[in-house]
Amino acid sequence: MPSERLIRAIELARSGHKAAAREILEEIVRAEPTNEAAWLWLADTQPNDETRLQILREAQKHLPRSANITKALAIISARIEPSSSAGGIPPRAAPSRRESTPPPPPPAAPRPTPAPTPAVAPEPPSGSSVRQDHEVPASEVDALRRVSRLRGRPAWGVILVLVVAILGVALWFWPGSPVPGWVAVLFPAATPALENPPPAEPTGPLATTEVVLTEDVLPTEESMPTEEIIPQDTVAAETPVPPTVTPEPTAGPPQLALGAPILALDGSNRANLIAVATQTGVGLFDATTLARVRYLENPANPPRLAFSPDGRWLVTNGAATRLWNVESGEVSRTLSTAPVTALAFSPDGQQIALAETGGQVRVVPREENSLPTVTLPAGSNVFALAFSPDGNRLAAALEDGRTLVWNLSTRTVLFTRIPETGRTLRLAYSPRGEILAGGNEDGGIWLWDGEGNQMNVLRGPSGMIFALAFAPDGKRLAASGEDPAVYVWTLSDGQLQQRLEGPTRPVHGLRFTPDGAQLLTADEEGLVRFWALNP
Repeated sequence: MPSERLIRAIELARSGHKAAAREILEEIVRAEPTNEAAWLWLADTQPNDETRLQILREAQKHLPRSANITKALAIISARIEPSSSAGGIPPRAAPSRRESTPPPPPPAAPRPTPAPTPAVAPEPPSGSSVRQDHEVPASEVDALRRVSRLRGRPAWGVILVLVVAILGVALWFWPGSPVPGWVAVLFPAATPALENPPPAEPTGPLATTEVVLTEDVLPTEESMPTEEIIPQDTVAAETPVPPTVTPEPTAGPPQLALGAPILALDGSNRANLIAVATQTGVGLFDATTLARVRYLENPANPPRLAFSPDGRWLVTNGAATRLWNVESGEVSRTLSTAPVTALAFSPDGQQIALAETGGQVRVVPREENSLPTVTLPAGSNVFALAFSPDGNRLAAALEDGRTLVWNLSTRTVLFTRIPETGRTLRLAYSPRGEILAGGNEDGGIWLWDGEGNQMNVLRGPSGMIFALAFAPDGKRLAASGEDPAVYVWTLSDGQLQQRLEGPTRPVHGLRFTPDGAQLLTADEEGLVRFWALNP
């Protein structure tokens, strides 16, 4: 399974943002020189065939047995060498199958000096066994073009790209389109600025908001790494979706409209504050009135954030992972300069868990040198982190499909679980810590007890789960995801209590009010709103 950063780079490349994709891919190949898919995509993002050839030759040094890289080198070489020897007009490759046509008759008289090479070279006689050194068998070239979907020289390729682009834009703006949700968890949408943010240079839409898929790509799907999911040993019966659903409440007008997709939300009940994040920054708002308190400029893609329980501190990822003083709006400390994919604040507010790319989780003290740093090897990139309410355990949802729970005192793994289908993308502990909920990429919510025994599987949403939230009394669980609706279950019987209809784009943030009577949601439409819940 490709890493989160590799998938993000691919989406950028497909949407035309090849410079941005190239930066990410260069970092990946430096860190993982044997990553075949990253090398191939890096070659595809180069501006010309000469630099593509250099990249592929460098890739071959690290992957000398890679068939895909060897084939790509043959194609690029075939394009470059004829260009330099025949005035830039490549000859047509010799046919892979000999034809029975007899050789042409000899000319009546000697020909004068030959004219410049035509756009398509004549086919050699059937009896000839000589092939130019730079030619590649047509069967191999055709196969590579089919597998790699290389850019065709005829104008039909341009027409095809335009048609696909038009269809992609139309699908994006189609009401209720699921396209943004398909990539929103791993690679959220590119966003305009928040309300009154600092001016930013306008850019084209990124892959996760308005992705335009093209076929002008060099890598192949066969070169992408795959994984095998191992089902867990003990599997309990899943809860069926009830045949009838409680009537859906009507959403009132949004209490807050940012005009930019919201991709993360967290809050502090003690400080009565919420923080919402887009790709350009973080806005702090009063949790009751939704009045704006402060704006923090913090570009991040995808954004992650975590509030300290007392609301005095906020940690965000981005070019660096920073600890902010909420009252002053200033950066108090830089926690990491490595890319961070998940964050969590400990319940006592003294420690912060950071998941860095490469499969390492570090638990660092909020105040420098006040506590020792704990390093936990995960062995895979991390989608989500969650502290237990007592702070003794840390759960992690991994890219390879595992869900790990560590004992922080002994730094040992208490248990590992792998859902039957799909990977866990989001995690949440119940208020008393007796239940760990894992939101799956197939729409299921897996519930485990403190020993890792499966308690239930809640069903209802379709597609990936983007957010989970327990009610303050621990009796209900809310979830949202690729399906724009919001689902609320009662945990005593596992039944769906409410299905909240109204959002037209995926919801990335959920938070119950302290009394549990309302649910706060934040979605890709840029709307933050309250929902009244059934008692």
